[in-house]
Amino acid sequence: MFKGLLCSLLILISSFVFGQDNLTAFRKGVIIFASGDSAKAEFSINLTNDLIQVMEGGALKTYSARQITSFYYIEPENNYTRFFYTYYYNEGRGYGYPKLFEVLYIGPHLTLLTRESIITESVPMYDGFSGRSMLTTRQRVQTDYYLVTPNTNPERKPNVVRYKFSKKQLFKICKDRAKEMKAFYKEQDLGYANKASLLKFVDYYNALKQGTTNGKETPDSSK
Repeated sequence: MFKGLLCSLLILISSFVFGQDNLTAFRKGVIIFASGDSAKAEFSINLTNDLIQVMEGGALKTYSARQITSFYYIEPENNYTRFFYTYYYNEGRGYGYPKLFEVLYIGPHLTLLTRESIITESVPMYDGFSGRSMLTTRQRVQTDYYLVTPNTNPERKPNVVRYKFSKKQLFKICKDRAKEMKAFYKEQDLGYANKASLLKFVDYYNALKQGTTNGKETPDSSK
């Protein structure tokens, strides 16, 4: 079966969540700039504003997603490498704008991205002493997934679509191999709202498009 340029197997084994501290913590990694230059640096990630802050000579310097092509760093706790790329994302405003995404799987036909953010929300809490309910605030990590398909127009950016945790949406994106994908989805008993299932789904679709699954030639039913 086609393997992504990143080692998706490691992601299938381990699931990592930023947590509030890790969203702003400094880590050592490598940054590839849009200019073509690269640098080993200590930096923190700000996904809310799509920028990174880099320590340079004891001073803090800020780079926007527009100035960055990619960066990566190694989690010290488990020696796992996390890759981030800049993609243009269109939320209905022209050609879109650059945003930072973590890359879970890169494929020639379908790529899986994610973004994590801290969400502050109000939740009801029962006060046993007074017998009344009151609102309290809490923070949680929200994970959003995005699917990337190539653009048939070479002058346009890749198509980045926010995944809405919908099985119907998955099959629509893979409609040219819908029969095979539906059979695989059922055979593997995949879910549509978890990372492991999404990785398997994306990996298999790329394998079908490449013409091989499990090392065997796969006829293209779309022809």
